[in-house]
Amino acid sequence: MSPPRRYRHGGHWLALRGGRINLGLVLAAMRHIPAEVENLKAGRWQRTLGTGLKGRTLGIFGYGKIGSLVARYGQAFEMNVLVWGGKVPANEQRRQD
Repeated sequence: MSPPRRYRHGGHWLALRGGRINLGLVLAAMRHIPAEVENLKAGRWQRTLGTGLKGRTLGIFGYGKIGSLVARYGQAFEMNVLVWGGKVPANEQRRQD
């Protein structure tokens, strides 16, 4: 009989995965990846290029582990990042009027 499995809280790793999944969904939506996959399966060539992320606005609800990672990823793509949540550190706050 094998010993029982022990489960630990994923903490950082779960947040990292969640942040990457969120940004992957944004990229898929902006580049029309699901529609282009279907076109390729049907034997048709790529029809659209989608749009870039630079200068676009990324809205994030909550600034916990996942939200802060998504914000950093958005900044890496030179996006305007807007966060709604009460835990944004003072050194990262900028008010846009």
